[in-house]
Amino acid sequence: MSLKSKKTTGAALPLKLTVALLVLCLAAGTALFFHRMFPPELVEKAAKPASGYDSSAMLAAVSHTNVQQEMEQILEFGSRFMGQPGVYKLEQLIRERYTAAGLEVVEQENYCAVPRTLRRDILSADGQPLPDVEIYPFMPNNLQPMNTPADGISGTLVVIDDVALESRKSFADCIGLIDARDDRVPKQLGFLWTRYAKLGLKALVVAHPDGLDQMAWERIAGGEACMVSTLPVNYVRLAATPGIFNHVGQSVTLHVRTEYANTRHTTLLGILRAPQGDGKSALVLSCDYDA
Repeated sequence: MSLKSKKTTGAALPLKLTVALLVLCLAAGTALFFHRMFPPELVEKAAKPASGYDSSAMLAAVSHTNVQQEMEQILEFGSRFMGQPGVYKLEQLIRERYTAAGLEVVEQENYCAVPRTLRRDILSADGQPLPDVEIYPFMPNNLQPMNTPADGISGTLVVIDDVALESRKSFADCIGLIDARDDRVPKQLGFLWTRYAKLGLKALVVAHPDGLDQMAWERIAGGEACMVSTLPVNYVRLAATPGIFNHVGQSVTLHVRTEYANTRHTTLLGILRAPQGDGKSALVLSCDYDA
């Protein structure tokens, strides 16, 4: 028995080595195959930063005073939402600055779908525009433009606060008005429009007594619990000027129509070519100039 066991062990040892060698050869072949098919990219050596130059012009350009002047000029152009006059005025300013700086200017004209407001009216019970109120639609819910029926949406303008939530049994035939001040927004509802829609409100308006610029837009129009969502639902959601508070309790009619429009915008490339060098690499600085 002992001799037979030794013979069996001796015969099995070369077989294990053979299998191990085959596995190693297969692994090496696979590695060589992938190395040839997908060779690693060469990492370029980092360029040594230049330091022996006069930086006074750059420091002057980014000084607080000069930056403030530039911002004031840009703000004077008005809205820079895609398709609005302000974005095209700033486009022309960039074009002129690039040219004056001696850059080679290349332009790429593009088109994209942008929501456009065709109508935004709020009327009194007698069908006349409210003289002291302007309304502005929020962004569409995903690909669903915001539109009222042909005869509009009519209802009693009701402020939605904690008192109204506790005292009213129904919000049928009501248009909700949210006071955007932090201490007036219902904590359990916030600015999530779906929670207000579940109350039965026919439409929703957000306003601040001190003006549109006092509204917390980062919470009202951005984030997960806000007035805009990815659900493609046609539910009317508006921002309004402070005059809306003068008409609480009155019957008002909303006429809103928005659509997606194919809108032109231009990508401007300002190229500064190096006086020396092989031209095989470039430093690209990108910046959006719309809103």
